[in-house]
Amino acid sequence: MDRWLVRAYTILSIIAILAATTVLAVGVVELRQAGVERATEHFRDFSRAVATIWQEGEGTLSPDPAGDIFPVIIVIAGLNDDTDYLWAASDRFLEAVMVPGSPQRPAVTLPAQWYSRFSRSFAMPDGTRRIVTAVYPVMTRPDLFGLLRNAFITALIIAAVVLAAAILLVLRRQNQSQFQRTGDSGTAPPPDAAVAATADRIVETEGEPAVSGPGVIASEERLEERLNRELERAGFSEQDLAVVQFEFARGERGDRQHQLNSTSLKDFFPVDDLCFEYNSRGAVVMIPNATVDEALGMVERYQRYYWSKRDDWHEPLADFHAGVTARNARLVDAERIMRECNGALKQARQNPGRIVGFKSDPRRYREFLSAS
Repeated sequence: MDRWLVRAYTILSIIAILAATTVLAVGVVELRQAGVERATEHFRDFSRAVATIWQEGEGTLSPDPAGDIFPVIIVIAGLNDDTDYLWAASDRFLEAVMVPGSPQRPAVTLPAQWYSRFSRSFAMPDGTRRIVTAVYPVMTRPDLFGLLRNAFITALIIAAVVLAAAILLVLRRQNQSQFQRTGDSGTAPPPDAAVAATADRIVETEGEPAVSGPGVIASEERLEERLNRELERAGFSEQDLAVVQFEFARGERGDRQHQLNSTSLKDFFPVDDLCFEYNSRGAVVMIPNATVDEALGMVERYQRYYWSKRDDWHEPLADFHAGVTARNARLVDAERIMRECNGALKQARQNPGRIVGFKSDPRRYREFLSAS
């Protein structure tokens, strides 16, 4: 369930960021298009007024930049003659006006995304023609900053939502881990009782490593009930649950080697109250929120750990076989899981690696249940 949530949050975050970027790009295109439309409408009236002044020879062209939109460059020139009239809103535009050999084509060096050039020719009474050219700003920085501000606010909202979801996910996992550590009762034993229980389990033998006494791991009588409970809990939380059945080569229940085997399980696996005795030479370990592949990797690491411990024990023949299975999005009971573990363990006895996992197909299992 947690991995699914992480993937879902990641995908949703990427989609949201792409959507915000797309909206920003579309907003920029629409903003520029609106500026071009306003400039086109203004130039239509402005060029008519210029033509009337030049044709009648009366009046003066006095640019007034006040208003929503106005050209930053105005050039009036003949087809082959020099420029008749030149006006620029500021000195920085004058450098972009004149193009050698083509005085009637100004502002070709201005950024096309910010400016747009409009031209129109008109006839003079003597038969010659003039061209009026104007360059308009079609997208202003304040407008673009407004779009960027909205995109930034959207990104902050997305980041806040993802961060809040991640915090909730971490808190949820911490609560689950705390619940699992407290055991079946849901409450941790008082500190004095925990120290006393630990003291009862450790038996120091002179000249030998410390050996755990009876009760190192849970009794087999509790296995089925606890496994059913963990399967129900995993199904309710939509989490996985891996189960490992161990069969040790040396050690019978109650002897020293069996106690060493149990202690190694308890020391290695993170949730020691999910380790149970099984048969006379085996054990069963439940690994919450783990797939078959993850459990196999953990058992392989435990195998290397066990081999290092047997050197300390001076027991070179100590070893084990292991069969692994997992709930894998199925509604199964303890009996079914243990049958799968037994089947994997039988295969492990014939496998050089001594560890075999049973990987179920949830779809085929549901089809099997439907057919049954």
